[in-house]
Amino acid sequence: MATEYRFYHLTRHDTFTALPALLEKCRERDLRVIVKVDTQERSEDLCVRLWTYRDISFLPHGNAQDGQGDQHPIWITHLSDVPNNATVLFQTFGSELDGDKTPFELVCTLIEDGDEAAVLAARAGAKNLQADNEKVVFWQQGAQGWQQVS
Repeated sequence: MATEYRFYHLTRHDTFTALPALLEKCRERDLRVIVKVDTQERSEDLCVRLWTYRDISFLPHGNAQDGQGDQHPIWITHLSDVPNNATVLFQTFGSELDGDKTPFELVCTLIEDGDEAAVLAARAGAKNLQADNEKVVFWQQGAQGWQQVS
């Protein structure tokens, strides 16, 4: 299985604002997702925001506090658990994939514009992936939405 790596440079919104729309796209395609965050507290914050980010809809999700990970199409964690057989990973808030190999078909890394350390780490990670002949795609927020950049 070949993995595609996407880097999303958030120049107009923060992660809490941009992530729900990306997760909605995954749900439209019936994809199961892991959202990796940096801390348990961030996991709780994100769970609350996914319930309240829009008045007319919500994204079905859970985390360790909810349990039953295999029942949730979106699982939010600061660990390396994949209880829902996800094929998509979102790395957020500087979290990184553990280990050398990924079980995911798609790995998306969200980088907030003001976080210079995350920007530099993402550039280095992307460079290493390209050196290993992995498929790497860069996206940036623009006035008209997401734009693919080289």
